[in-house]
Amino acid sequence: MIYIKSLIIIAAFLSAAETDWNQEGRDAYELGDYAKAVDCYSQAIKADPKKTESYYNRGLAYTADGQFDRAIADFTKTLKLDPKFMLAYQNRGNAYYAKKDYGSAVKDITRALELDPKNALACNDRGNAYLARQDYSRAAQDYTRAIGLNPGYAKAYFNRGLANLKNASFEQSVADFTKAIDIDPKYARAYYFRGAAYDNLDAYEKADADYKTAACLDPGLTLKKGPGETEDRNFMKSYNLGCQYLEQGDYPRAIGSFTEALGAAPNDVRIYYNRALAYEKIADPEKALADYSRAAELDPGYVKARYNRAGLWYNKGEYEKAGADYSAVLTAEPENAEAYRNRALANYALKKYESAIADYGRAMALGAAADVDYYNRGNAYFFLNDLDRARADYTESVRLNPDYAEAYFNRAVVYIKKSLREFAINDLMKAASLGYEPARKTLKDKYGMNY
Repeated sequence: MIYIKSLIIIAAFLSAAETDWNQEGRDAYELGDYAKAVDCYSQAIKADPKKTESYYNRGLAYTADGQFDRAIADFTKTLKLDPKFMLAYQNRGNAYYAKKDYGSAVKDITRALELDPKNALACNDRGNAYLARQDYSRAAQDYTRAIGLNPGYAKAYFNRGLANLKNASFEQSVADFTKAIDIDPKYARAYYFRGAAYDNLDAYEKADADYKTAACLDPGLTLKKGPGETEDRNFMKSYNLGCQYLEQGDYPRAIGSFTEALGAAPNDVRIYYNRALAYEKIADPEKALADYSRAAELDPGYVKARYNRAGLWYNKGEYEKAGADYSAVLTAEPENAEAYRNRALANYALKKYESAIADYGRAMALGAAADVDYYNRGNAYFFLNDLDRARADYTESVRLNPDYAEAYFNRAVVYIKKSLREFAINDLMKAASLGYEPARKTLKDKYGMNY
């Protein structure tokens, strides 16, 4: 999952006279119900299309929900209304970062820093973008600037430690991770990467002590050895380097290190899992699939491997296999809304529309109810010729996202099948106004209208 470095919700600009939609949106956001937050902010925008903060806050909700293109669009609209809205530049930069458009991220966060030169968080965020571009010198400069503005900023020390580690400045890296630990003694990843730095300095006892502390604070950071396997220094170093490279985005090196580690521990599921993640990052799905499969074979209960493998099966068009993996995930995690959503897609692709509808229903009951879910379930109802339920879902979809052209078009098709000419034309015109070419063609071919 992508981690966004900073999301800043504003409240100071909001007036007491505003509708309750913005407040409800903030409440939903704080509870982690981002789909509801988007819906509330959309209602606020509908009530006042020129209210800057509504677009901004909806952009934050879209970002938190992983819908980065929509977030960028909302932040851009915010900046059209208020070209000096510093936080909109900063958070649009973070959305670009999440899309791996690091150049745009640097440009936007630089503009934010021009508007607020003392913004330590923005310095850290731009440093992250430079780090992702492997510009370690500029990254370190930004982290240093962030530390100067906020000497207690543990995350900035940690990130500068990563930059120094990547740049093979191991002693400086140790110093930075140590400072991060001094500020936050429970900073598990700082212990872990300081261990990696000590490993590179051949300070093995110190490295082992740090790996042990990291394991106590967060067991997921350290290597899980299989029965009967013995710890080997070179093996541990290879595995930990692989994790380090994976964290830093150097995927070919990560693959090399994990492969080396497998030579000493051929039955360790986490090595296969992490190498599969790296293969996915370099767009080698076949090798990723093989590694996830090996991890699942070694440990059938390793849910993360089954979940990720399901996505690869789906992308290959192996919908039955994808559905089987999602079912296995749901057996272990019956409250996993995303697994229900994804299994619904697999069932839909298999034309198992009743099963798809049931899965969407379960996902929605667990709080996953985005515009696309109602749209997809509406399509399933449509193919079952349940036109009223299809129309209802398309209607809910456009309520959540008033610019969802495909949903307007599909609802128009329902109206056409029900001989509701005026309703159909209205929806076709709306879809056409949003640039959906099939709607223009239908208006012309069926109704003789040029739009």
